[in-house]
Amino acid sequence: MTTSTWRSCFGGVVACLLGIGLVAPVCAVDTTNEPTSGAGVVPVGEDGKPLNLNFESGDLKDWTATGKAFNQQPIKGPIDPKRIYGEGKNSRHTGEFWIGGFEKLFDEPQGTLTSKAFQVTQPWGSMLVGGGAAKETRVELLDETGKVFFTVSGQNLEDLSPVVVDLSKQVGKAISIRIVDTHSGGWGHVNFDDFRLHEKRPTFKAAELQLKSSVSLAEIYPHAGLTAAEAAAAMKVPPGFKVQVAASEPEVTQPIAMCWDDRGRLWIAEALSYPQRNPEGQGADRIVIFEDTDENGTLDKKKVFIEGLNLVSGLAVGFDGVWVGAPPYLMFIPDRNGDDVPDQPTEPEASAPGVSAAQPSTLNPQPSFKTHEIEKTFSETHAVVLADI
Repeated sequence: MTTSTWRSCFGGVVACLLGIGLVAPVCAVDTTNEPTSGAGVVPVGEDGKPLNLNFESGDLKDWTATGKAFNQQPIKGPIDPKRIYGEGKNSRHTGEFWIGGFEKLFDEPQGTLTSKAFQVTQPWGSMLVGGGAAKETRVELLDETGKVFFTVSGQNLEDLSPVVVDLSKQVGKAISIRIVDTHSGGWGHVNFDDFRLHEKRPTFKAAELQLKSSVSLAEIYPHAGLTAAEAAAAMKVPPGFKVQVAASEPEVTQPIAMCWDDRGRLWIAEALSYPQRNPEGQGADRIVIFEDTDENGTLDKKKVFIEGLNLVSGLAVGFDGVWVGAPPYLMFIPDRNGDDVPDQPTEPEASAPGVSAAQPSTLNPQPSFKTHEIEKTFSETHAVVLADI
């Protein structure tokens, strides 16, 4: 055996033996992540041939890539100790090839890698996952409708770890694998290798990757990802009642409070600044007005009453204007002629501690009370207004 042959075999290899009567050497790879309970089976495609879910073809055959995160994949052999942060790192992959998201292009590129669909013929599945722990770097399993029913991320380690998946509810159905990398910061990459099916729950010498939940996301959130109309149809209500979509994204975004006016219109505070107050003068919240002009249950008309608010949490319409709670502030925005346009600043007819008339350019009054005093101030304001009547 030549030196170059030995080096090519040594990538992730414990020993390399020259088989008797064989021209090429037989390489014994790292067995750390080989199942100890039986090898399992590689899923097959529509042609009955094993799919390239362990990348041993040396390319991305049977996979579809988007973006650039998986360019120059798969990786052959172990982590190069000379690459940045490579010293002392191990991949623990099986076979010769694996997906190493950091090895060539590092953390910057983003993209997805999706396998061909395959039929689940055994009730258990296993795979090897490593890389970043963020939700933006994950491996997903998709059912035959394309919905995610299982997801897992690494633990900010290059080492691939075994992941075991209960596929009993998917037996006889088609599923696919999707590797997702939408993170360009530190640990913004995914490592993956060797998906297999098993008749019984597989076991490994290496510790399994600890999942955040033993229950699939589909079981925890059975209606995740539904459209507004689908969500309404899935709701269970008492006999004689029904649910109809009046407005949904993108027409309304991050609603945090709402109220009706005497004209049957719905006022909504959109909390685009939430959960933190923006710097002074950079408020992103707004109040919008919805109206059902043809009385069919759909809010078909929308107008913006005011923008530039900051951390709004409540509103009420009345007394010739709009009352807005934006802790620690309480504001009154007058609209005496009801034209849905805030009036120019005027002195309020009934004032109370911490209450101010306002328009878009003066939406940050500086009252003396703190958050815990807001309830007291609302009560005082209510009393003043009633007295004024």
